[in-house]
Amino acid sequence: MKLFNSLLAAGSLLAACVTNSPAQIPGLQDTGDGSVGNPDPVWQITLDPSGGSVPRAATIISPLTGTSPFNWYSGAPVGSGANWIGPNSTANQNPGVPDGDYQYQLQFNLNGYNPATASFVYESAADNYVLSATLNGNSIPVDTRTPGGGNQYHTLSGPLDVTGGFVSGINTLTFDVENTTPNPSPTGFLFVVDSSEVTAVPEPSTLALVGSGIAGLLAFRRRNES
Repeated sequence: MKLFNSLLAAGSLLAACVTNSPAQIPGLQDTGDGSVGNPDPVWQITLDPSGGSVPRAATIISPLTGTSPFNWYSGAPVGSGANWIGPNSTANQNPGVPDGDYQYQLQFNLNGYNPATASFVYESAADNYVLSATLNGNSIPVDTRTPGGGNQYHTLSGPLDVTGGFVSGINTLTFDVENTTPNPSPTGFLFVVDSSEVTAVPEPSTLALVGSGIAGLLAFRRRNES
C-alpha cells in the first residue's frame, strides 16, 4: 500500500510538472502596431492591384474620416496599439486606389508549442469588405455582414473564433479584402486580437529531470520499506 501511495504521488508530481498553463500565441498581433505612415512591423501585403512589388510591409494608415456611416471605425484599440493598414500611405484618402483584391498576410511561429491547443478570437473591419480569410490555407470565420453602406468598415465585426488549422512551426494567416466602386476609392484593413492561447510543449530535459527525481524517490521508499 505504501508503494502504491508513492507511485500515486509520483504520478501526480509528474503531471504537475509537465502541464503548462496556456500562454498568448506569440507573434499574433493587431494590424498597425506603430506610427501612421510607417511600415507595419509584422503584417505584409501580398497582393496589390495598385502596383508595387510584393510581398512587402503593409503601410499603417489612420481611419478615413467623413460622414457616418461612411467613415472608418476609430474606436478602441485604434490609435493605442492597433490601427488600419493599406497598400500605401494615401489608401485612406480620396481618390484612393484601384478596385480589386488586396491581400494581407501575417506569419507567426508555434515552435515549442502544441498547435492542437491553439485558438484565438479576433474582430475585423475592412473597406470595402473581407472577401475570404485562411489559416495555413484553411478557411476561418470572417465578417459576413452585407457589404455596402459602411457595414464592414464603420464598426467592428464582433468576435470571431478560430479554433483549428494551426500547425507546428510557421503559421500563415491571410485576409483578402475587396475594394469596390467607385474606381478608384479608399481601402484599408483592421485586425484586432481579442484573445489567444496556446500551451507550450515541455522541454525533454525537463521531463528527464523530473523522471530522474521520481525514480530516486521510489528507490528511497523501497529501501525504507525493505
